[in-house]
Amino acid sequence: MPSRPATPEAAARPLRIAVLGAPGTGAGTLVDALRTHAALPQNLRQAAMLLAPPFGGPEAAAARQVLQASGCTQAWLMGLDGLPADGRATAERHDAALRALLQTTGWPYQVFYGPAPARLRQALRLLGAAEAPTDHRNAIKNIANNSMDPAARGTFHSHATEAPVWECGKCSDPECEHRLFQRLLARPGE
Repeated sequence: MPSRPATPEAAARPLRIAVLGAPGTGAGTLVDALRTHAALPQNLRQAAMLLAPPFGGPEAAAARQVLQASGCTQAWLMGLDGLPADGRATAERHDAALRALLQTTGWPYQVFYGPAPARLRQALRLLGAAEAPTDHRNAIKNIANNSMDPAARGTFHSHATEAPVWECGKCSDPECEHRLFQRLLARPGE
């Protein structure tokens, strides 16, 4: 979502970001990592705060009040990737309630995916504390480094009668990866 223009009184307030997520999605882990990150200036270490407002039905008004009273003006929402199958339905309902809550508040928000180190890198980039890659020739390497757990593995299947098929360790969609490579190869001026 696009950010709203800053008002003079908003510019004077310290940055406050609500970090939200269904149980088990790593919201608390991200807040803890930011608070102890050595390269992050002290004022930004306290910018992110973990919020766990009440959810569902009649509790929606109370949840909105919790968010508005927090002093936050934007949110980071943890994605549901990497959750075990048991409890996934509950996490999906929780996530849907959070998204609906964010829609009603009108706050801009970012959704974080990937393992904890990738989420930390994304948070640091959003806070302006990490350098974004400037050379798009390293885009594939940066995407791979920032979105995959180094311990995760993909598989390469080869059949004598069929073309080899790569399955991404994250989504198992060979067409997804093929489209990515085709777009990168088709860039003009290379």
